[in-house]
Amino acid sequence: MKRARRRSRTSPTDRDLQAYVDGELDQVKRQEVEEVMRTDAKVRMTVGHYEAQRRGIRRLYQELLSAFVPGRLISLLYRPAPTRMPPRTRGTKRSH
Repeated sequence: MKRARRRSRTSPTDRDLQAYVDGELDQVKRQEVEEVMRTDAKVRMTVGHYEAQRRGIRRLYQELLSAFVPGRLISLLYRPAPTRMPPRTRGTKRSH
């Protein structure tokens, strides 16, 4: 009879936990984090702190996030980025 292979559980990184709180993990990674959270109070506490920070930041900037943005500013988002001039070397002058 074959034994089911147990996956080794490693603690998720802070980056993983932040991505979890932000809803940026894929389903597999999210389930892994949730599995660790069920048994690791320290991970649960860290996630709780990150969630509180997220709520606080959203509350702080909610008015700004819902503010009207003029069309001329929105149109700037869709313009191609300007090309950069190569850096000047010492002793050279730019011609105008």
